[in-house]
Amino acid sequence: MEKKKKWDLPHWVMPGVFSGNYVVDEAVERISIVKPVEKGTEPEKEEALEAMVEEALETALKQSPPPTAEQPIEIILTQKESVLRDHVEKLELEMASLKEEIASWEKRFKEFEEKQAKEHQYLYQVVLALKKEWERERNEDRHH
Repeated sequence: MEKKKKWDLPHWVMPGVFSGNYVVDEAVERISIVKPVEKGTEPEKEEALEAMVEEALETALKQSPPPTAEQPIEIILTQKESVLRDHVEKLELEMASLKEEIASWEKRFKEFEEKQAKEHQYLYQVVLALKKEWERERNEDRHH
């Protein structure tokens, strides 16, 4: 029987079938290809935030009436600023609600930890009492 080498693949690979980069979802004994990845699709957080702001700005500007020749550029800039302020206020409100939610979860976690510690202590005392009772019965049996 021929010895299998480390680099031998367990299946045939057709060259050219999978060209490009793909996101691979790996698990034990299973690999599945999820979706193709374009080059440079790992944006920085700042770039993603800027893209979100730009998108929000574009949608807000699309919803607002188009500027007329009578409107000065300053008014257009103030509209953009107001859109950005609204977006920032919305994000701040969302962040405040998330902070409140985190605080409530932390409080619940502390309560559960305290409850668990009390239950642990109670069970420890029960085990000690049972051990003492068992030792007492064992000593009584020895004396008889």
